[in-house]
Amino acid sequence: LQGRSYDWDYRTEPQAGTAGRVHHWARGRLIGGSSCLHAMGYMRGHPCDFQAWADATDDHRWSWNELLPVFQAIENHPLGGDGIHGKGGPLPIYLPTDEVSPLARAFIEAGASLGLPRLKGHNSGEMIGVTPNSLNIRDGRRVTVADAWLTPAVRSRGNLTILTGSRVRRLILDGNRMRSLEVVGRHGSLLEVFADQVVLCAGALESPALLMRSGIGPHDILQAAGVGCLIDMPEIGRNLQDHLLGAGNLYAARKPVPPSRLQHSESMTYMR
Repeated sequence: LQGRSYDWDYRTEPQAGTAGRVHHWARGRLIGGSSCLHAMGYMRGHPCDFQAWADATDDHRWSWNELLPVFQAIENHPLGGDGIHGKGGPLPIYLPTDEVSPLARAFIEAGASLGLPRLKGHNSGEMIGVTPNSLNIRDGRRVTVADAWLTPAVRSRGNLTILTGSRVRRLILDGNRMRSLEVVGRHGSLLEVFADQVVLCAGALESPALLMRSGIGPHDILQAAGVGCLIDMPEIGRNLQDHLLGAGNLYAARKPVPPSRLQHSESMTYMR
């Protein structure tokens, strides 16, 4: 997937934890974003993380219990209706059972033999244990956030306009309120788009970068980059956290192993 037209294909800074190597960092460059590229796993997150947000903001609405109805509303989960998982939402959650590959099944059994509890997925609030991954799959096909929410009925609405091939260059402020967006169009034309409300959802990398290009962020960093600081917010662009993915564990099977059609990463089965 790396280096394709639908991948931003970012590069990291040299990482001390990997002997100074620079890593590819894939991010989706199409409608649906990285949900079009990732391994289709669905995980809400640990309740302690939500509690940390609630504590940091002194706002209980960020807690696990307060956000639970939001997660339930978007989910269509096979365990929906149990008070924890949602049913009838736009995003299908697939919890594999019989289709779990022999390799994954052996991994799960090994964990259980060591005393780890068996879980019915990782989204019930308890995440310490063994279980197959919950996946955004329907009828054997990946379901992106665009598939789930931008349905044909939604796309046909008269009040929805989707500008593909365009990129927001900066936010234009009027005092401490945003007035409009400066957008570079498909052929390099510069547009100014006005809106009463704006929801910024450009991802973990581009959202802070967009704010900083617009003059919102740490004064010293903006000044060094030649950007006038309109609103000094030292937190913007800091404290980035991401999970690591270790790949390349290769195994020699003692008997034939059938392929899995659930995870593209299991193509590693064929590499020796």
